[in-house]
This record gives sequence, structure tokens and C-alpha cells, in this order.
Amino acid sequence: MTDLAAFIAMAPLADTHEHLKTEAEFIASGPDVLADLFDHYVTADLAVAGASTEALKRLHDTADPDLAARFLGVRDAWELVKHPGYSEGVRLTAKRVYGLDEIVPEALDEAQKTAESLRKPGEMKRLLKDVAPIRSAARRVGPACRSRWSPYH
Repeated sequence: MTDLAAFIAMAPLADTHEHLKTEAEFIASGPDVLADLFDHYVTADLAVAGASTEALKRLHDTADPDLAARFLGVRDAWELVKHPGYSEGVRLTAKRVYGLDEIVPEALDEAQKTAESLRKPGEMKRLLKDVAPIRSAARRVGPACRSRWSPYH
């Protein structure tokens, strides 16, 4: 990585549009590595690329512990959409948070252990501040989805 690329990768950001959970929601909603990676706009890309409604439902079924099988249903679609748009965020999260160079079925059980280790107080803030690096974010708050500016410093 060049010096410029390293600087850009770690430049502090102010995120003005985010759908972040509160820390309590983050802790309570997990852990599930597939939900962490695919619980956002990329689901629409997977559908357009041919993933069936049933495969998408299974991908997001956090009660199903078979991570490999859940991912296999969308794997072909993922291969078609993994480079552009929202998928870049998925790949960056997979690499920076879960240590995955590629999202493949055989790596998901190990990544799940990381997901489990993240569900404790302080980890969400650490991820945002040290890994992202987001210094502040406007995020949805409450049932009306009002925005609130949240500093993470």
C-alpha cells in the first residue's frame, strides 16, 4: 500500500448518512457474521443478480446456525455483485473486521467467532473509531428514525 493509500484508508471521517444501531441494539442483535455483512442495501443487489427470495430469507435467518448453507444460496449472485457499489463496504468489513480476504463458506465459522467476540460494551465504538475510522456519525434514533449526531471520540 502506498503512503497516500494508507493515509486515505485511515483519514478520520464524518459520516452524514448512516443506519447504525445503538450499542445496546448491536450487542442484542448478534452475533451473526452474515447479518453483519449483508443486512443492508446489498441485499437488493443480490436479488437483482438472481438470488431467490427464499435464499435471501435464509441468508438473513440468524436462527439458522449453518452459515455455509445460508451463504451458498446467494453465492452465485454475490460473485456477480461483489465488486461495485454497496458490496465494497461488505468486502471492506469482511477484511477489516473479520479477516476474510474472500467471503467463502469454509471461512464463515471462524469469522463467526470474531462476531461473537465483538458483542460487548465498547466494541462498537472501537470499530467505528479505530477500524472505520468514523469520528462522528448521523444515525437513526428511535421509532421515528430521527437523525442524531453521535461523536465517537
